[in-house]
Amino acid sequence: TDVATLEAAANELMNAWERSGYNQRLTTLIQAGISLSTLLEPQAAIREVAIIARQALQARFTFATLIDQDSNFTRVAHAGYAPNLLKSLSTEQASNALLQTALNALQPFRIRDVRKYKHASPIVLDHKMLRGLLVIPVRLHRMSIGAILAFGKQGGIFFSEKDESLASLLASQAAAAIESAWLIQELRTTLSTTTLLYQLSFRVIQAENLKEAARVIAETAYKLAKASVAGIVLFNSDEEIETEVEVSADGTKTTAQYPMTMVEQTLATGQHIVLSSGQSSSQIYIPIQTHLRKYGVLWMEFTENERHVSSQSTTLQTLTNQAAIALERAILLADSRKQAEEIKAAYRELEITYDQTLAALTSALDARDRETEGHSTRVGKIACRLGKDLGLSPTQLKALARGSLLHDIGKIGISDTILHKPGPLNAEEWHIMRQHPKIGTQIVADIPFLQDTLPIIHYHQERWDGSGYPLGLSGTDIPLLARIFAVADAFDALTSNRPYRERISNKEALEFLRKQAGVLFDPDIVAIFDRLISENSISDIIALP
Repeated sequence: TDVATLEAAANELMNAWERSGYNQRLTTLIQAGISLSTLLEPQAAIREVAIIARQALQARFTFATLIDQDSNFTRVAHAGYAPNLLKSLSTEQASNALLQTALNALQPFRIRDVRKYKHASPIVLDHKMLRGLLVIPVRLHRMSIGAILAFGKQGGIFFSEKDESLASLLASQAAAAIESAWLIQELRTTLSTTTLLYQLSFRVIQAENLKEAARVIAETAYKLAKASVAGIVLFNSDEEIETEVEVSADGTKTTAQYPMTMVEQTLATGQHIVLSSGQSSSQIYIPIQTHLRKYGVLWMEFTENERHVSSQSTTLQTLTNQAAIALERAILLADSRKQAEEIKAAYRELEITYDQTLAALTSALDARDRETEGHSTRVGKIACRLGKDLGLSPTQLKALARGSLLHDIGKIGISDTILHKPGPLNAEEWHIMRQHPKIGTQIVADIPFLQDTLPIIHYHQERWDGSGYPLGLSGTDIPLLARIFAVADAFDALTSNRPYRERISNKEALEFLRKQAGVLFDPDIVAIFDRLISENSISDIIALP
């Protein structure tokens, strides 16, 4: 009986120890899921997933992979040391039966000995302690987006039902983190592409002076092809010479002794011509033309032979194609002032489109956090009214409006668990939440036309007395646009319902701002806001009850 009692006690202690270990791993996994949600790049997300999987499942080696919409393996990551196993998993992934089985699975499952598994023939294990396998499909919106493979249980070999349970939670967290990283990447790509197109159009439109354009083309060709002489002859619509430029070691001349016969032949045929004068020199003539018109000819002389000149023809043809497009724009602008005004109008429309795009992005963020729906738009209107009274320039006001729309864009990287929590956040959750200005800054940092919004995005949570975040700036060290925004943001937040409190009246909110002037907010800006309300100068935006 004493032995039986001891065995029962030992079993109970063992069960308690296992429960404690499982609960500890579960807690670690949940905490890791919060940090996963802040990752901005898919590769960083899948790499962190592999590390977390190895820790939470106590695996000897983990391998994680993502696929794109065409079922191509785009990113892989691993944790642990198993070079032979890693090589067998990384080679020819599309035909790897084990990976395909993992991608086709609907839920995690265990394999006791992968060496005997019919779908694992290409797999090479570094040692037998890796033969236990836990397969974890990663699915998003009922679609397979990747898989995690965990090999060899630490302290043993085989995985348990509890490991399988943890794997299901891990798969959900991985899917959410990867989706968030994809959304952020798509957002940055879209904004960057729009900006690049805008800048390209702007530079082409600025090429208004035909002589200056010809000089730039000739000098660029001279340097690019390393020619001894480069020249350009341009004609008007009546086939008369409009401008001519020649570039050589002696400099740039606006009158040239160009080979007229070859220029006319090139223009007539529309094909480039290469001539050789023995081994000592060669010439190339390339037409500058579009489907609308033939503009002229770019010609060059070289001290090298014809073979060298021919090797340059493709590069120079690309240059003349670009030159023809630029010249077409320049000539059209020079011919018609009315068309120039139309292009300016198109530019204004493009800026409106940018702002509409930003508004749409803000609406998407509002849809994710319904409690703050319309908040960014309202704050932008209030902040701009304050900015006008402070004498801000049109450029500053535009930055203030756009920054107000984008100030909380960093919350796209914050977990819904934290963002939608009905009660107060704990210390760890506050730490995550306070990352959103940094995340927002990273999203927008590479977008040139949004650079002026960065002071608002990065510093909108700073406070006058230095109690804010992320840097704890105080007083006038806080950028002016961020100080203006803070007053408008606080007023709208206080007069709006939130998950953790009811709204207060506009008068109560105004009284709060007065009390916190010089504490949380710039006292001068609060005073201006107070005056605007007392003069009813802002009644079209807010109305005091």
